[in-house]
Amino acid sequence: AFAGPYLFEASATLPDGRIVGNRSIICVNDYLLTQKRTPTTVIMRLAKMSDASSVAGVAIRAVTEDNIELIRAVTDKNGIAEFPKDKVFPKTTDRNAKSTHLFIADTTSGPALQFAEATAYSSGYDSAPSPKKPLAEIVTDRNLYRPGQTVKMKGLARDVTAAGGLIIPAGAAVHWSVAESYGSRVVGEGDTTL
Repeated sequence: AFAGPYLFEASATLPDGRIVGNRSIICVNDYLLTQKRTPTTVIMRLAKMSDASSVAGVAIRAVTEDNIELIRAVTDKNGIAEFPKDKVFPKTTDRNAKSTHLFIADTTSGPALQFAEATAYSSGYDSAPSPKKPLAEIVTDRNLYRPGQTVKMKGLARDVTAAGGLIIPAGAAVHWSVAESYGSRVVGEGDTTL
């Protein structure tokens, strides 16, 4: 019964009354999508994680980052659904052509998701921050936006004490900027106080 998309939120009230927190969307399901590619076909297999059995008769959709369905296929008796590669990953000079971002299987207990590319969702990296530098985290009010929606961001900052603990910096001035993910063009910036 515990399946489908859930919004996971965590928050706490600091001693000065301010609230800090974060949220993330988590999809829970007993179904697993795996992907194989040939030069002409993208093959998706739907199976149960609990016993690895194949799941037949389930629609799998290929959707873009804008949640536009490109194509769908239904799993066969072996849990296999095949997609023409040129439909899910079009090779074209058209800059507006969109590739598949997610494969979504519409199971009876909710959606099972798989990113089309393994690097589509980064969960961070393994490294320890320098103990001499302040720590900061930027979070948005949601994980997905439609064109034209306002993006709201919050920044959390902590200084590291000599003993290795964390403290809230009081009244520190901060300069912020928003840059394109694959470029150095700054699209917005400003100053604020913590």
